[in-house]
Amino acid sequence: MNAEVETRSAHRSLRALMIAAGISTSILYVVVGLISELQMFGDGSIFSYAVAAQDAWSFHWHNISDRLFTYVFAYIPAETYVALTKNAKGGIVVYGLLFFSAQMLGLLATLAADRTTSRVIFGYACLSTACLCPLVFGAPTEMWMAHAVFWPALAVCLCAPSNLRGAAAVFVGLLALLFTHEGAIVLSAAILFALFLRGWRDVIFVRALGSFFIVMTIWLIVKMTIRPDDYIAGVLAAAAYKFIDIRNLAEPAFLLLLTALAGYAIAAVLLRRAESGKSACLRSLCLRRRPRCVLGLVRQITPHRGKVQFEDGPADRDACARRSGRGACNARRGAAKISASALGAVGGHSREEPESADDLRRNPADDARICSRDVEIRLGVGGLQGGGANARDGDGF
Repeated sequence: MNAEVETRSAHRSLRALMIAAGISTSILYVVVGLISELQMFGDGSIFSYAVAAQDAWSFHWHNISDRLFTYVFAYIPAETYVALTKNAKGGIVVYGLLFFSAQMLGLLATLAADRTTSRVIFGYACLSTACLCPLVFGAPTEMWMAHAVFWPALAVCLCAPSNLRGAAAVFVGLLALLFTHEGAIVLSAAILFALFLRGWRDVIFVRALGSFFIVMTIWLIVKMTIRPDDYIAGVLAAAAYKFIDIRNLAEPAFLLLLTALAGYAIAAVLLRRAESGKSACLRSLCLRRRPRCVLGLVRQITPHRGKVQFEDGPADRDACARRSGRGACNARRGAAKISASALGAVGGHSREEPESADDLRRNPADDARICSRDVEIRLGVGGLQGGGANARDGDGF
C-alpha cells in the first residue's frame, strides 16, 4: 500500500513539473523573443520588412500557399495594425508577439479541448513545449506553428462531442494543422493512427478520417491553384525531398539530445531495479551477516495447523511468569503478530494470522502458551537485529 501511495505521489509531482515547465517556457518564448527581437533574425528579416511594407503576400507567402495558417494568424493582424496606426515598428512587434505566443495559445486551446482523464493530452503538450520547441525557437519556421496547432487538433479529434458541432471542430482543427506546413501531413497521419487504435469502425476515427480527406482535397486545390514563382519552385521541390534528411541525425544537437534521452532512460531503469530489489538486498545482507542467528531461529519455527508454532521452554515460561500479571503479555500480542509475520517470511513457511485478540480473551487458559510464544518471537527478532539469541530488553525480554 505504501509503495502504491508513493507511486501516485511521484506521478502527481512529475505531472505538476511537466505542466509548470510547459507553461513557464511558453511565457519565456514570448518575453525572450520580443526583448531580443528574434522576429528579425535570419529569414525573419524579410518577413518583418514585408509586414512593415504591408505586402507579405506578394513578398513571399504566395510561394508557400500551403502554409496559409501562419500568414492568416501572424501577418494579417500585424499588417492591419500598421495600416491603422502607420507605425511599422509596432507592426513588427505585433508580428513577433503573435508568432512567439503560438505555443502559449496552443496550450490554452489544448487545455480547453482536452476531456481525457487527468487531461493527459495537455500534460504531454506541456512536456513537448518544454523539450522540443527550444530546438527551433528563434527561427521563423512554420513547424513552430505546426507544433502549436498539433496538440489542440489531437485533443479536439479525440474529445469533441459526437454531433455537428464536434464534427465542425474536428474539421477546423485538421484544416488549421494541415495549412501550417507540409510536414503537418505526417502529424495528421499520426493523429489518425492514434484514433485508429480505438477501432476502425469507431465513430471518432470515422469522423476524423472523413474530415482529413476533405481537408486534403482543399489543400491540394490550393497547392495546384496558387503556384510559386519560377525562381523558387525548384528550391521548394528540392527542400521537400530533404525535409527529413538522414544526414541530420549526425548533427551535434541531435546527438546531444539522443545522449541525454539515453542517459535518462538508463537512470530510470537503474532506479526502478534498485527500488524493486531493495527488500531482497536487505534480506541478503541480513542472511550474510547473521547466518547462525537466522538458521537457529528458523529451526525453531515449525508448521502446525497452518500457523506458526514456537517451541515452549521452561526458561521462557519463567520469564513470562516474572511479568506483572497476565496484562503484560496481553499488551504485547499486537507486536507478536507483526513479528510472527516477519519471521514466517524469513523462514519461507506458509502462515496465517494468529488468533484475534477477541478469541484470545475468550480462552484465558491459553495465556501461558501465548506468553511463551511472545518470548520466543522477541528472542528471534532480537537476534535478527544483531543482539544474538540471548538478546533481552530491560524488562528481561
